[in-house]
Amino acid sequence: FFCMEGWSNHGTRNRCYDFWKSYSYCLSQAEKVNNSNCKILKEDYLECLTAKKEFDRHWDVIAEARKKKMTPPVVIHHT
Repeated sequence: FFCMEGWSNHGTRNRCYDFWKSYSYCLSQAEKVNNSNCKILKEDYLECLTAKKEFDRHWDVIAEARKKKMTPPVVIHHT
């Protein structure tokens, strides 16, 4: 639950905290507005935590390069 507190295990600001704050605020306002408006914020937060879409895209690019017998591009991961 460090992300909810805004701090990482190393004592620095968590990289996903801003996404969490936006999503949390949306949920707190959900009684006043349509809760479905928070869906995009939830997706952004979960992508920040897991990078699932990023990794899926990475493997798609590698698979396509292998089909074409090309050298796959080098991916630089940002932290």
